[in-house]
Amino acid sequence: MFGSQSIFMSFILGIINFVAVCVGILLVDRVGRIPLFLVGGVFMLISQMCNAIYQNYTDPSVTVDSLFFTSLAIFSL
Repeated sequence: MFGSQSIFMSFILGIINFVAVCVGILLVDRVGRIPLFLVGGVFMLISQMCNAIYQNYTDPSVTVDSLFFTSLAIFSL
């Protein structure tokens, strides 16, 4: 379809990044920067820890399975 799996994953993560930036722009005026920074940092820590634990027990070359945790880390920015 797109030529390879890595290009497709990059495309999906780009869409998720775009949506996360749009949501962040809307929330920064309502909530403020510091609460978003603190909550985002906690969610990023949790998603990266879950990704590390998950890849420790599965094959790390399978990128589709870790897409969920990577998306959480991007969306928590």
